[in-house]
Amino acid sequence: MLDVKMKGQTWVSAALYTALGVVTIALVLAVGMPILEDLKDKNTVTQTKDLILDFDEVIKETFEGAGSQREFFIDVKKGDFVVDGGSDEILWKMKTKAKLMEPGVELDEGNLKIRFDEIGEEYEMNVKLEFDVDLKINGENEDKKLLGRYNVLVKNKGGGVIDIIFK
Repeated sequence: MLDVKMKGQTWVSAALYTALGVVTIALVLAVGMPILEDLKDKNTVTQTKDLILDFDEVIKETFEGAGSQREFFIDVKKGDFVVDGGSDEILWKMKTKAKLMEPGVELDEGNLKIRFDEIGEEYEMNVKLEFDVDLKINGENEDKKLLGRYNVLVKNKGGGVIDIIFK
């Protein structure tokens, strides 16, 4: 009889330890996942700012002389990345739940204009780079929304016109 009680206690203990382990893992995930998402968004902002600054550098190099051209690779992972030939600017927007900076503040970081706004329970990061040249997208004054990987060819057409071709 004592042997049966010991086996029952073993099974109850095993069930309790298993339940405790599952609850602990669930709590760690519930607390850790939002922190990981915030870190991912912060990393995305840093990478995208670097990407826009690289884009700016390529356009400046290309502007050195008519006929000059440069090819480079971009990878947009998140958000709305727009190269606007009509407004001669690059604009990137991303919605996030992470408070990455004080809402309503506009910062100038080099040539970049950075604005962070609160929209309900979310935030929106805006990064803009304006150009003093006439940007064209495939020879036209249009805009191109990007998400994913692209090979980009930047050509100086002369007369202050820079043509951007996405492959």
